[in-house]
Amino acid sequence: MGENKKLTLKKENCQLNEWVMQAIKLTEPIVIKNKATIEFVKDENEPVVPVNAAHLKLVIFNLIENSIKYSMQNPFVIIQL
Repeated sequence: MGENKKLTLKKENCQLNEWVMQAIKLTEPIVIKNKATIEFVKDENEPVVPVNAAHLKLVIFNLIENSIKYSMQNPFVIIQL
């Protein structure tokens, strides 16, 4: 019936602060359209984690986008690591 397929993710050490900033930059059009505000409280320890960078950025982007999309007027989003 179904085939067992494995998805292999290439992991690399990523600085979370940097990837969150990149995801925030990608959400700029929806932020402007919805008159939203994003506040990012960076982790002073500059955490580095082994992740698939492309998927991490997509996850962060989706979380930000959904928090804006499903909020009332002038959403205020706080991201804290």
